[in-house]
Amino acid sequence: MSLEKRSTEHDLAQTIAGLTIGISGLPFTSLLPNSSVSSVETFERIIRFLPNYGGTNNAMSRAITVGVAVLAALVFLLGASIAFAATDAGTTVQDNETENETATVTFENQTSNGTAVVVNNTSLPEGGFAVIHAAAPADADNATEEENGIVTNMSEEYEPGEVLGNSTYLESGDHENVTIELNESLEESQVLIAMAHQDTNDNETYEFPEADDPYIADEEPVIDDALITLEDEMNETDD
Repeated sequence: MSLEKRSTEHDLAQTIAGLTIGISGLPFTSLLPNSSVSSVETFERIIRFLPNYGGTNNAMSRAITVGVAVLAALVFLLGASIAFAATDAGTTVQDNETENETATVTFENQTSNGTAVVVNNTSLPEGGFAVIHAAAPADADNATEEENGIVTNMSEEYEPGEVLGNSTYLESGDHENVTIELNESLEESQVLIAMAHQDTNDNETYEFPEADDPYIADEEPVIDDALITLEDEMNETDD
């Protein structure tokens, strides 16, 4: 290729690159990830393949070349913009789906030896813990000494009380039959509450109430309750 034609191609490329940047507001190659090719180099390559390119002696051919190259560039930019818009839309939908995921917990009536209970199922969108809380009487201030602050009937009004035990860290997703060792053995049958907790400080260690707040749905903690019947009491009844 002659030096004169090479110089002309470079001049044309600079002109087209400038027009493209002016129209789109961005350098041509800013839409090309990890590209090390400059806008001018890109358009030089386009010009070499244009059948209408005729060098410096034909003004009409030069004008046609510039027009065709700019049009090709704009078509490319439009395609790139649509592709990136589609990618962004897909990312937004995925993010919304994640935001709309809700933690769940299923805790069914069961028998126990008093040292552990089983959470039948829990779903934790961002990981966390299945935690067992005592069922505290809703009107604990008026509870009698005989009642001892323990809820033994699921028809009573109660709310989550102190933490009695928690699972190890659970990855995001669904988990079935999660066994939770209790901090202290139960001495009598009672209602307990399972609650889904987050891992708010991402250290995979349960640290409530300093961290690891409950998952919330409809402005309430995600919970389920169950009547835990001690095996010893069942045996006494059978006798």
